Amino acid sequence: MMLKTVIPGFYKVKKGQTVKDVAAAFSLPESALVGCNGLRRELYEGQILRVPALRGNLYTVCAGDTKTLLSGSDENFERKNMTGLLYPGMKVLL
Repeated sequence: MMLKTVIPGFYKVKKGQTVKDVAAAFSLPESALVGCNGLRRELYEGQILRVPALRGNLYTVCAGDTKTLLSGSDENFERKNMTGLLYPGMKVLL
C-alpha cells in the first residue's frame, strides 16, 4: 500500500508559530508563504494562510549561487520561489 502526501490548500496558524515554522512544516521557502499571502507583519494565532502547492527540493543558497544556476533562468527561479531575492542562507526551491 502506497501512502500519498497531501498538501492542504490552507493552514490555520497555531499560537507562537512564525513564517519560518510554517514554511519548514510544508518544505517551502519563507518567500513563497509571504508572497502567496501578501504578509507584511508577524503571524497571529488563528490566521488562515494559503499554502501554495509548489514542488521541488528545498535548498539553502550558498555564496556564488545565481538564479540561472539554480533554476535555469531568472524567470523560472522567480516563478518557483515567488521572489526576485537571492542571498546566502536563503532557502529556495530548485
